[in-house]
Amino acid sequence: QQDVDRWFDVYFSRVDDNGRFVAIVFSDISDRKRRERQQAFLLTFSDTLRTLADEKAIEETGVRMLAEFLRLDRAYIFVLYPSEDRAVVRAEQRKENLASLLGEVRMSDFPETVRQIENQTLVINDIDSDARLSDLNRTSLDAVNLQAFVCASVRKGEQNVIWSLAASTTVPRTWTKAELELIETVAERMWAAVERAKAEKALREAELQRVREQSA
Repeated sequence: QQDVDRWFDVYFSRVDDNGRFVAIVFSDISDRKRRERQQAFLLTFSDTLRTLADEKAIEETGVRMLAEFLRLDRAYIFVLYPSEDRAVVRAEQRKENLASLLGEVRMSDFPETVRQIENQTLVINDIDSDARLSDLNRTSLDAVNLQAFVCASVRKGEQNVIWSLAASTTVPRTWTKAELELIETVAERMWAAVERAKAEKALREAELQRVREQSA
């Protein structure tokens, strides 16, 4: 069943001539089903992003699709500017009862563990039991309803600007290997789509400027 994230092939066969006894054989096909669902999602995801030409639309659509597929409480995009000590949350999908994180904060205000997103994918299954976090870290994360989360980052630009995708829930969650791989793949594809949209916009603006100069 999809509701419990488990799938089985079930086979029934009679073991006597009267049919009073039946043998039932279960075969767990959950891993295969999860892979198939994720591949189908990624195909739809990539096809959808290709139809979007606007950077904002790509980010907002991407976090919405990921949140719906993984049943997240919140998914959001934030961009880190280490040299300027700031982080900007600029696209977000969240449950209605959660406060928005959109806006700008100082990177130095991040818990030390969270700042590891500069170099690696950060995975926390439960802030209450994660030994890497201090009591102050837990308090600050709990204040924004982050109980379990994954942050996947893509480094870009000459000044080490970091584009990041975060997935979170308000309750503990043991993230599976397949889920982590999916989040990282989605991050890479969204970033690539954003870069493509920015490049195409720059070309359009350059062409428009050329036409204006020729008409002057």
